[in-house]
Amino acid sequence: MSEVQEVGNTLGGMFGRIPPEQLHQIKAWIEEYALPTLTEVGEGSSSPDLTEAVALLERTRELIDDVLALSETTRTHLINYLAGLGLNTDQSPLSLPHPSTGSRIVDKASMTSECVVRARDRLPVRGRREPTTGLFVDPDGNEIDRRSGGAGRSPWQGGAESWQRDQHEREETQQQREQRLESELADRAGALLITSDHYPELPRDIGRPDVSTHVETKAAQIMRERGNTNGVLVVNNEICREPYGCEFAVPAILPRGYTLYVWEPGTDQPHVFHGKAIP
Repeated sequence: MSEVQEVGNTLGGMFGRIPPEQLHQIKAWIEEYALPTLTEVGEGSSSPDLTEAVALLERTRELIDDVLALSETTRTHLINYLAGLGLNTDQSPLSLPHPSTGSRIVDKASMTSECVVRARDRLPVRGRREPTTGLFVDPDGNEIDRRSGGAGRSPWQGGAESWQRDQHEREETQQQREQRLESELADRAGALLITSDHYPELPRDIGRPDVSTHVETKAAQIMRERGNTNGVLVVNNEICREPYGCEFAVPAILPRGYTLYVWEPGTDQPHVFHGKAIP
């Protein structure tokens, strides 16, 4: 690697630590959940603490807008700087992962054959119409069981939140929590696909693609959110390759420089997904 490329990767890694997508999620949480909740709870209240909390949330929302604007301006200047170094801005190192987030355990096209065999042995045999199950391995070797499904959480509605239900209804079991987190993960993946330039435009009668609940899509979303630039997924079903399937969804979710290796049943080589999204 040349010194210029090293500089580019370093700058790309530095900029990649600014998480604009997460900032958008925080802003949405403030606007769609926190402020409406406090407004309804505090109706008729004269509490100075509640008033201050609302004011701080509104200020936080404004600061997020400022940070996002500054981040985009910084990105523009860095791209111009790298272009001046002779680097191709179409393949700008700004889209590459920082070396510290690169592959450590997962680093040889996707684990050894022995590891894949062990993972396959742990997965159940998929019956007809049963959901796909997969085992995701991140760059540090951490394993996460994944399963297709999760309809996604509906938009916030008054009377639906935990603080509006009685104590018995508020108690959330571990299974319910896992199901909720799984649905929220699918929600975020679906929201990305709807606005992605790298995913086919959906027909008007489709609100959110079903593929957002698939194992492969969820693994890609996890990688994106955690900054895992490499990952391996062993599944007990074939990858869906229809126009709105995982074949198109996974690259649209993964940022450039990210790679997901998916092992399908009975194959001796993984299917490799390369990210196309701009970080």
